[in-house]
Amino acid sequence: MRVKINSVIYKWKIASLINLYLFVMKALYNPDGGIFLIRLTLAVVFMIHGYNKLSALESTVMFFGHLGLPAILAYLIIALEILGGLALLLGVLVNWIGYLLATDMLFAIILVKAKMGLVGGYELELILLLIALGVSLLPPGKFSLFKSANPVNFS
Repeated sequence: MRVKINSVIYKWKIASLINLYLFVMKALYNPDGGIFLIRLTLAVVFMIHGYNKLSALESTVMFFGHLGLPAILAYLIIALEILGGLALLLGVLVNWIGYLLATDMLFAIILVKAKMGLVGGYELELILLLIALGVSLLPPGKFSLFKSANPVNFS
């Protein structure tokens, strides 16, 4: 009889833990908040990298020249990373900015990092590329200004 009571108590505890877990997960479920956190992370990373390029502008232009790229492209990439990061943060033109930032990272991998290999080479750029593509495939979420400015209608 004691084994049967312990078994019932054990099952009740397991059921209670499962119900508690489901309650907490339902309370915390917020896809719009998740999308915003992903956009925020991507925006901060790109704005910091764009600012670093801007603060060492002469070196950045020389580096682009060393790669055989015109100087104007250095300015465009800096603008894309800073202003694109800001647009992601605000939720403006998220789809287009995501594609542009993914393209930025694709060329960073091809032109600079590919020969270094994945680990210690292009792993960060690949992560940023995939996150930017993922963001471009999602709606901007409710934590987005100017939702009407986004080119894709998700309703």
